[in-house]
Amino acid sequence: MNERQSEILNIIRNETVNTQRELVEKLHKRGIRATQSTVSRDIKRLSLVKIIDQNGEYRYTIPESDSGQEKKGWMKKVIDDFALEVNISNNLIIIDSLPGSADTLGAAIDQVDFSEVIGTVAGDDTLLLVIKPPEKAKKLYNEFKMMIEKNY
Repeated sequence: MNERQSEILNIIRNETVNTQRELVEKLHKRGIRATQSTVSRDIKRLSLVKIIDQNGEYRYTIPESDSGQEKKGWMKKVIDDFALEVNISNNLIIIDSLPGSADTLGAAIDQVDFSEVIGTVAGDDTLLLVIKPPEKAKKLYNEFKMMIEKNY
């Protein structure tokens, strides 16, 4: 972890940060030069995620624990909060989510480290999971479907 990444964690722990632009500005005020694209990569490397706070605004946060069980619990909470529907096509699973939350959903699923998920791609309100081998897609789809349907 470099100095910039350490400072990012310090900022996220102690201040509210809603956007990458805000994070860049806070770094600049501390004398650390960074671009939005650099901060974006740091956010991914540090596994930071966006959550909805008590005011209904999105903000960055640090997942609370590295234990597998807690990561799975966090993923289920994110699915409860954001996922709307799940679909499958061959080895692709598509999860529709609330606007602006697909990246958080993807980060939560990535944290659990499903061996059959070889990649996730997040848009604004749609998450694509690529599954390998294709035979595992149906089982994983059913798991996500059960988690999402429990919310309705």
